[in-house]
Amino acid sequence: MKRILMLCLLSALLFASSCSWFAKPAAEISLPSLFTDNMVLQQNQASLVWGKATPGEKVKIVFNGQKKTVVADEDGDWTVKLNPGAAGGPFELLVIGVDTTKLQNVMVGELWVCSGQSNMEMPLAGWGKILNYEQEIAAADYPNIRLFQVKHTTSLKPQADVDAEPWQECSPETVPSFSATAYFFGRHLYKELDVPIGLIHTSWGGTVAEAWTAPDFLAQMADFGEVMQELQVAADSEEERRAEYEKELLEWKNAVDAVVQKAQSGGPAWEKPETIDSNWNSMQLPILWEKAGLPGFDGIVWFRKTINIPADMAKQECTLSLGPVDDQDVTFINGRRIGATDGFDVPRQYTIPAGVLQPGANLIAVRVLDFGGGGGIWGAADQLWLQSASGDRISLADAWKYKTGVSLENVPPRPKSPDSPNRPAVLYNAMLEPLMPFAIRGAIWYQGESNAGRAYQYRELFPTMITSWRTHWGQGDFPFFFVQLANWREV
Repeated sequence: MKRILMLCLLSALLFASSCSWFAKPAAEISLPSLFTDNMVLQQNQASLVWGKATPGEKVKIVFNGQKKTVVADEDGDWTVKLNPGAAGGPFELLVIGVDTTKLQNVMVGELWVCSGQSNMEMPLAGWGKILNYEQEIAAADYPNIRLFQVKHTTSLKPQADVDAEPWQECSPETVPSFSATAYFFGRHLYKELDVPIGLIHTSWGGTVAEAWTAPDFLAQMADFGEVMQELQVAADSEEERRAEYEKELLEWKNAVDAVVQKAQSGGPAWEKPETIDSNWNSMQLPILWEKAGLPGFDGIVWFRKTINIPADMAKQECTLSLGPVDDQDVTFINGRRIGATDGFDVPRQYTIPAGVLQPGANLIAVRVLDFGGGGGIWGAADQLWLQSASGDRISLADAWKYKTGVSLENVPPRPKSPDSPNRPAVLYNAMLEPLMPFAIRGAIWYQGESNAGRAYQYRELFPTMITSWRTHWGQGDFPFFFVQLANWREV
């Protein structure tokens, strides 16, 4: 009897131990921004999948017949190397921990990084400079071309992940805001190779090559060694500096708001049709107002234009396009506010609900506030229009009435951001290095203008940048195609 009791007790202990083992929680998984539905993995290369988990826990990866298991290290980091695979898809990629993360519609094909300054950043629609862009957008139905958009970010220290939009299939809905250069390059590859194409777009207009270069390589250059030492010290106090900047920026915005509100208090309602503008000056838009009679002016300028609308068009919902406005606009139709945007390079498009327009004369009024530098409605002529839902369009690239409203001449200059994208290595740290475990075929680059004044230095800097990419990516001398110094001005 005693022996039976001992066996029962032993069995109970073993069962409890077994239950405890099975009840042990699995790894809590997090993945970098690159790993989403619709992603593309590089064909014929080993591809890394990585992320975070509970330290010491197992993570299982299942993809296209492969099953890989890894244990997260003491910091919770884990990496799995998938075997090279041929182009194809769609596949599912499973990451199994405490829960299963299922990435769907994953393709294997050719993967390219697309970087540089404004000529790379310029979207297929938005700056009005792409030939036949409306037809190109309408025809951009390529579900096996995938788009990954990295957002503008800076950092004095290398970052673990990028701030980005999830992968998207290329379509007329997703491609308008994507890089035109990257899209045309990817479309050419797709037609030539007939395999899925992944495009990682990470660029920033007006930036210099040193901002995209690895800090350890810049430190070896005579022109940047001392600067890199200073930035390394500054990196330790970056959060404190940013907090101080935010405080100064808020104080500056409050000062601007106080000036604007005081000037407009009890003033004329310039957005109203009944306000008389017969004594206003005229300006041919689009143009920066510094080139059209307002040199050096910072503050508010009102623009007004009266247009005649056919009766059938007035019944419909319409769209008003102004192109980019430097810096802020508030836009009215017949005295009714229809939209406002902040950003000197952001194209404005506003929906006008049915019933706001009326048959005959209609007033468009735009209040533009510029803080410094260029100001006004400054895009391309084919970006200024009003269009009905049925497609009837009225061009607004013409003479507009204008009047200065508020000057900011007595307001201190806007505080300089500590997050300038033109500090050495800050874009490499934030928008490039976090991508580097990802297997790619190569890179394309469109830049040069912002370094034109230092062309002799650029002879060393640009090859250094390319070498730093290839070295840290660890994939050898992958193809790096570039265009630089577009013929935009004499230097």
